[in-house]
Amino acid sequence: MLSTLRALHIHKKMAVIATVVVILAGITYLFAQTYEMSPPLLPGYPGDAFFPRLVLGFSALFGAAVIAMRLMPNMATQVEKDDERFEFDPVETALTTLLALAYMLLMGALGFEIATVGFMLLLLWPRMLMPPVKAAAVAAITSVVTMLVIYAAFVIGLKVSMPVSYLPAYWNF
Repeated sequence: MLSTLRALHIHKKMAVIATVVVILAGITYLFAQTYEMSPPLLPGYPGDAFFPRLVLGFSALFGAAVIAMRLMPNMATQVEKDDERFEFDPVETALTTLLALAYMLLMGALGFEIATVGFMLLLLWPRMLMPPVKAAAVAAITSVVTMLVIYAAFVIGLKVSMPVSYLPAYWNF
């Protein structure tokens, strides 16, 4: 049973359309959530919902363009054929989804640093095409560097509050 699940072949055109439809449904939900945001404080001020609505609107526009390109035969590329398929691994997809959910849930308990390094390590290590010990070392170094870059960009650069455990929560300079 498990071996049959590991090799699903799906039509590329239908997979792209289904994915974009799911993303557009999420965009619609998030757009509806922007009505719960604070109204503008001053006349002429765009308010808290302006930029999220702008990003969601452009995302929906590009999603609609992708669907239009897939459905209209004259807009499709010559390289892509209607019967083109790709291999989909539902077990790998489910494990990655569970790992991402665990990352979100454990970040508050473990802290940003440990959760991010653990998440990145578990994603990278099995996918590296090298001996296991070397792959673990490269994955660990890459995970720590990635965590530090994200910390520097968000906490230091953008002054975003993160649930950190070991690094300073904010910088004054």
